[in-house]
Amino acid sequence: MKILINVRDIHQAGGISNYYRILQPYLSDSADYFTNSYNPESSNNMGGLSFLKLFYFFYDLVRFFFLLLFHHRRYNIVVLNPTFAPMSVWRDQAYCVIAKFLFGKKVYIFWRGWRLSYVEKLEKKAKRIFKFILFKTDGMFVLASPFRDTLLRWGYKGPIKMMTTTTEDSFLDYPRTYDAQKKCYNVLYLSRITKLKGIFPALETVRILQQEMKLNFRFTIAGYGDCVDEVLKKIEELHLQNVDFKGYVAGEKKIETFQEADIFFFPSFIEGMPNVVLEAMALGLPIITTRVGGLPDFFKNNEMGFMVDSVSPQDFANRIAELLNNPSLLETFGKYNREYARNHFRASLVAEKLKGYLV
Repeated sequence: MKILINVRDIHQAGGISNYYRILQPYLSDSADYFTNSYNPESSNNMGGLSFLKLFYFFYDLVRFFFLLLFHHRRYNIVVLNPTFAPMSVWRDQAYCVIAKFLFGKKVYIFWRGWRLSYVEKLEKKAKRIFKFILFKTDGMFVLASPFRDTLLRWGYKGPIKMMTTTTEDSFLDYPRTYDAQKKCYNVLYLSRITKLKGIFPALETVRILQQEMKLNFRFTIAGYGDCVDEVLKKIEELHLQNVDFKGYVAGEKKIETFQEADIFFFPSFIEGMPNVVLEAMALGLPIITTRVGGLPDFFKNNEMGFMVDSVSPQDFANRIAELLNNPSLLETFGKYNREYARNHFRASLVAEKLKGYLV
């Protein structure tokens, strides 16, 4: 008997896809992937045409139903991976009905993202339906303690396990050198280029560092998203200097981008447990981040870098300036992060932990 994991296309960009792509070599003996046709939370899917989204929603459900019908004896556990957002929750409630109520499978929910505005809306208007279906599941996984606390407050009685995202084991094999005499350090932003990922506070932070604090450094932006044109325009408006826009990076190009950097800057507004922060740690970078998602559950301030309690560009600038003005901290924080990632975030470890909870 095997585990059936409901996922997005693992070859596409995105945190969930990246997570299961990394884990696949370690799960292949015990799990199969059922791939959804589209991401219900993406504004770019199917050109935004609702009838196509509806078609693919039912198309996926029919595929899922017949997979379990014709391979009923193959799978005894189903893992769903919703984000706490409207379309994702409703879609996976439908999957849960099929797997749990029609075929009697054990069903586990792995909450990947947590949109607070939807949590508040659901609590007021639709919590009863949500609880009637998803609270019948056999267990849940969360990436942050506030997610767990909300589910417990709502009365979920099943086991709730804290999980983490992951990084490829091979990331720990790449060399990292530190140069306290470097003339121009490189601050890296690598994420989706969207407002919720904090790209605009990041640009204002760079302006403060360059124009008010008079610090010399390179700022690298890597990623994709719906704000790219707006970001390029903003860079010109703010008269920012020494900005390198790489676009989307993956594979060896992504690793090279991390290796060229000296500081990883992650000013996101909303997260579950961002893979990219763990990857930066595995490659020996100090972290500047906001207090989002599951990061506060493990992040050690002044040992891994700095966790900023606000999204103020001035606060970000002060912390980045502290690292730029004290380059020995880059090595101290970076080496600590690499060892922490080795002991907690390696894909081989995370896969065994996940299987241990399920099997």
